[in-house]
Amino acid sequence: MTDRYEGLPPVLRELAEEMGGEIGGALVLVREFGGMRIYIPRKPKPDQDIPRRCGMDVARAFARIRGGEEVEIPNLGGERTMHRILKTRGSANQVARQQGCTERWVRSVRSRERNAGDLPLFPEKPNAES
Repeated sequence: MTDRYEGLPPVLRELAEEMGGEIGGALVLVREFGGMRIYIPRKPKPDQDIPRRCGMDVARAFARIRGGEEVEIPNLGGERTMHRILKTRGSANQVARQQGCTERWVRSVRSRERNAGDLPLFPEKPNAES
């Protein structure tokens, strides 16, 4: 049996499940707030950001599962943007703006790339007796 939410980050999976299995609300949330840390009001009102940008149904469902919390909304294009991040020059802020991701993600991708080829701190010395 395949997982219908395979590859969906946990916070988006929770939202989709709360909305009766529909992922549309989670995808709208990613489009509007992906890469941002947002506060989820316990009692959403029509003039607040989430209801205005994602709809009252999404806001109410999110409030039921995460109301009163600050939540980081993931971006879904992470793997695709890694290659572009590594090819783009500029500060983390500039690259994040160009690629539509967070500065934290840019720093993380760059750090992983730098550390991927690291040599051991204390390499073994060749045995002089051989």
